[in-house]
Amino acid sequence: MKLLDGIRVLAWRDAADSSLARFLEDLGAGIARCDAPLRAADLSAADFLIENLGLERIAETGLSREQIEAANPRLIQVSVSTFGSRGPRSHWRGGELVASAAGGALRVTGEPGRPPVKEAGDACTFHADMAAAAGAMAAHYARGTHGQGQHVDVSIQQVAFSRNTNGVLVWQFDKRKLHRVGGKLAYGQATIRAIWRLADGWCFHSLMTGRLGAPANRALAEWMDEHMADNPLLPFDDAVSNTAATKWWLFLLGGLEVLRQAHYLVAERNASYYAFWTQKIFGRFNTRSFRFVLVSLFITR
Repeated sequence: MKLLDGIRVLAWRDAADSSLARFLEDLGAGIARCDAPLRAADLSAADFLIENLGLERIAETGLSREQIEAANPRLIQVSVSTFGSRGPRSHWRGGELVASAAGGALRVTGEPGRPPVKEAGDACTFHADMAAAAGAMAAHYARGTHGQGQHVDVSIQQVAFSRNTNGVLVWQFDKRKLHRVGGKLAYGQATIRAIWRLADGWCFHSLMTGRLGAPANRALAEWMDEHMADNPLLPFDDAVSNTAATKWWLFLLGGLEVLRQAHYLVAERNASYYAFWTQKIFGRFNTRSFRFVLVSLFITR
């Protein structure tokens, strides 16, 4: 049994193809598409109405919010529109490109020194749909307590603006502005290429880490070797050898960290070990000056 089994969603026009509709369907809801002009009679059997115009533009079709509430007081209406249902631009037309430009997200997409470009897919609209999904589920939960529907209103421009939070944090901590880095991913001030030019086009591949990333990176490198392509990655054994020769202190620090964690693990479980090693032996080195000297030694290598 799914969370929204038996729930009926009326999706008006293009809203039926949205990520919001797919999300609700994945939770078990039935999606009914309506391409005809909305009428109050269409709403009586629905639990949700999802649309991408907002209240002002819906009203232009002849159906106001008051009429919707009167037709079905339990109905939850979810609007995901470019500028929302209220405000000075609520009647403006627009789509993903307009919302991402007006919300500031477009400023950091594209090649440095060139005009910005739209993100792949409809990223801001997708985020807005997920915000709307969260609001819809909250309204659905509330309906179970008081029996009344609500209007969930999401502005894609506002969601696009909220995606600039990382830019605010960068300025707050580093006093610098984010800028376009082209086909790369920015991690702090470092960038890692993610879009690569091929003989017949382009591909997106980001070198990842961890249990999933490392095998994928190695498989890519081996495939490139097999097909006699230019391989920017050294074979794994060569990479480890080079790192061990030039950055030996990284391995030493790693070994010390493993030893430290093992020491604390044993000390937590053995009182006599703790009394001797932690208090009598290591305790005398637990000074700021000693730690400063140790850290400085490795930083200057």
